Amino acid sequence: MKIEIIPCLNDNYSYLIFEKETNTVSIVDPSEFNSCDRIVQKYKKLDYILNTHHHFDHVDGNLKLKKRYNSKVIGFDKDKERIPGIDIKLKDNQEFKIGDLKFKVIFVPGHTNGHIAFYFEKEKVLFSGDTLFSLGCGKIFEGTHKDMFNSLNKLKSLSPDTKIYCGHEYTESNLAFAKNVEPLNENIISRYNETLNLRKQGIPSLPSTIGAELQTNPFLRVDTEEVQEMILKKFIVLVIIYFISMCCFVRDGKGKLMHQIKLLSLVIFSPILLCLFLLQSCMVIVIWLSPVEYDAWRNEIMNKKAHLIIKPEEKIGDWFWKYVFGTTAYFCEALAHIFLIPSYIFFISLMIKS
Repeated sequence: MKIEIIPCLNDNYSYLIFEKETNTVSIVDPSEFNSCDRIVQKYKKLDYILNTHHHFDHVDGNLKLKKRYNSKVIGFDKDKERIPGIDIKLKDNQEFKIGDLKFKVIFVPGHTNGHIAFYFEKEKVLFSGDTLFSLGCGKIFEGTHKDMFNSLNKLKSLSPDTKIYCGHEYTESNLAFAKNVEPLNENIISRYNETLNLRKQGIPSLPSTIGAELQTNPFLRVDTEEVQEMILKKFIVLVIIYFISMCCFVRDGKGKLMHQIKLLSLVIFSPILLCLFLLQSCMVIVIWLSPVEYDAWRNEIMNKKAHLIIKPEEKIGDWFWKYVFGTTAYFCEALAHIFLIPSYIFFISLMIKS
C-alpha cells in the first residue's frame, strides 16, 4: 500500500492510494480537481474515489475526476444525497475491498451527521477526514458534542501504531492549544519542536499515530488526571475573577466614590459592548449563511495565509465576504470567548444597580 499526500486549497490534504498487486488507484477526499489530477496522471487511471463526508473541500474534485477516469465514488449510505456522483453506498462497519486492500467503514458523526472514517486494519491506516486531527478534532457543524466524544472514543480504541491521515494541516495551531492545556507535557513539547522543523521545510506533519495522539491530543486525554486537573485550575481562577468583579461592580455602594465608579464603568463599557455585540451579530450571520466557508476563512486567517489582494479569479463579492466579514467574525469569536459573556452580565448589573 503506497500513500501519496496531496496538498490542496489552503490547508487540505487529499490522499492517493496505490495497490501494486492489482494496479488499483484510489483517492480519498479530492478537495479540488487540478491538484489531485496532477498526481493521478502519473498512474493514468483512477478506480475509486473515497469520501469521508460531504463538505465541498473534500468532494469538490469528485465529478471532474469521475468523468475523466470513469471512477467509482464511494460514500456513506446515510449521506448519499450530499456526496456528488456517489456510486457505492456503504454502511457502518461494512467492509469493502479496493484491489487487494480491505477497509472497514467507521461511522463517526459530530463534524457532520454523515461523517465516516476508512480503516485499513491489516495495514494499520486510518483516513479520519475532519473527525480526528493531529492534536485536535473537527469543529461540530451538524452533530452534538456527545456525538463527537463517542466518535473520538471509537478511534482512540484502535491499535496505537495505526497511522492517521486526516483532512487538514492543523498540527501547528493545535499544538498551541495543547501546550496551553498541558504546559508540562514533555510529549507535546517534543512534538512542537518536531512539527516546527517539518513545517519550516514545507513537509506535512502527517501522518500521526493513535499512540502519539493518546499522549498529546487534549481531546483524547479528557479522562486523564493531568488534563482534568488543569481544566479545574483554570475554571477556579475564572470563577474567582468573576466573583471579585461582580463584588466590585454590583454591590450597593452608598458612597459618592462607588457611584462615580459605576457611572464611569457605564461610560467605558457601553460603547465597547455595543461594538462587541455588533461584531458578534456579524459572526452569527456569517456562520449561519456559510458555515464551511467561514471555517476555511478562519483557519486561513489563523495560519496567517490570508492576504488583502484580490486574486484574478476571485469576484469582488467573494473577496468582501472573505476578508471583511470573515476577519471580523474571527476576531469577534476570539473576543467573545474572553470578554463577551461576563461583560454582558456586568453591564446589565450596572444598569440595574445604578
